[in-house]
Amino acid sequence: MNHELLNLIVKEVSQFRESRSTARVGISLSDEELLSYVNKDLPDRGETAKEAINTLISSVKNALIHSVNPRYYGFVIDLL
Repeated sequence: MNHELLNLIVKEVSQFRESRSTARVGISLSDEELLSYVNKDLPDRGETAKEAINTLISSVKNALIHSVNPRYYGFVIDLL
């Protein structure tokens, strides 16, 4: 992985960590909104690593749980 991608990931993780004290813990999106982030057709051509990371970030950013407990590892809720 190149430095540009690592810097992108570090920036996003840092922003997430900095926002934890003020961000809402739970999400306020409907099931339909959550599914719209991930229920998409695959592209006809592959993405670069940078595009894939940006797609992942933009797809899940609004659906993250902002828990500051160090023992909270997260879980996946099946919406179907």
